[in-house]
Amino acid sequence: MTEQLAMRLAIRAEGDFVNAYHAAPDTMLGATLIGSFRRSVLEQQPGMFERWKALVSEAYVKTIEDATGIRPQLTEGPAPVHERSGRA
Repeated sequence: MTEQLAMRLAIRAEGDFVNAYHAAPDTMLGATLIGSFRRSVLEQQPGMFERWKALVSEAYVKTIEDATGIRPQLTEGPAPVHERSGRA
């Protein structure tokens, strides 16, 4: 049986920044900011946001693996319904 960690990497556009958080599956309460970058910079060149997101994801996976001995498998999906909005 594979162990499951009850956490997620939440990437959110918030004002002028795109922020990455270590968060519980269904809430942002108690979430820890782990990365942030100015939105305008990420939007300047095609693919820049995707490269930033890949770097944050890779660093997140490595950090969790180093701390727990378990390599998490990230899957992409929409934010929980109660967290969705237009431009935060």
